[in-house]
Amino acid sequence: MMSLNTAFVKIYGELLAPYGYKKIKGRRPYFVRVVGDEIVHIISYEVRPTRTSGYKEYMIDGGIATVYRYQIDLDNAPRDNSQWLRDNLSLYRKSDPFGEKPDRFDELYTFSYKADDEEAMLSSVRHSFKITEEIMLPIFNQVMDLKTCMNYFNMYSPSLLFLYNEEDFQGKYNKYNEGLLNLKVYSIDGYIKNKENQRKRYKERTEHLISIGKTGLTMDALKEILMEKEKGAMEQIETFKKYMNDPEINKRVMQELERRKKSNIEILRAYGLEI
Repeated sequence: MMSLNTAFVKIYGELLAPYGYKKIKGRRPYFVRVVGDEIVHIISYEVRPTRTSGYKEYMIDGGIATVYRYQIDLDNAPRDNSQWLRDNLSLYRKSDPFGEKPDRFDELYTFSYKADDEEAMLSSVRHSFKITEEIMLPIFNQVMDLKTCMNYFNMYSPSLLFLYNEEDFQGKYNKYNEGLLNLKVYSIDGYIKNKENQRKRYKERTEHLISIGKTGLTMDALKEILMEKEKGAMEQIETFKKYMNDPEINKRVMQELERRKKSNIEILRAYGLEI
């Protein structure tokens, strides 16, 4: 019987090709689309624990990466890249911040098929692509430059944009961080405005979810969270200002960005991608 990995590579290879995705060299099941010389769109899958006896389950993962992160690493299994890969359900929920759409958990979280039934597996993988084509691909299709890339991170993976106030600009072992991308996109005023907008959106969303009973938070708890968020935002703004205003530090930041770009382009080329 064909393995799930073989089925995924075969079916997604055929169906993603018109969108410009290519499977990387090596055994990991990553399909990658290169956008210019700065951005890559990535789609893969990971096996999930079985919830129904006699069946197997998996989810479709995808993510955006830029050459300005510390390291693009597709040697790891998708489950080990969970810090920045997002499944269809996660993308669907985050694109509906006020919870106005049906949740669709059972439909989107995982895909299943009867164990030892090749036809059922192939049918399931084809169905998973229809869902991915409905939800994930349109979101990725909007990310075509650094500005729209920043919009994606702000909505779907804001934690990746954290700015580390450290000598090497890098949190220990956090090679997925895209924080220095802020300096490629924002002015100081733009960065401050973005931080304000992020807090405002979080406040409005959480207040709405509290009002309709979709979160266990109280208004008092929200008030405390907002105070912590404001404190964190002020610290991030001070770090951004330092990186922008201090000539020596800014020079090192720009050198580090170019070093990362060069290194990550070499990594992507080693995966067989044209960039």
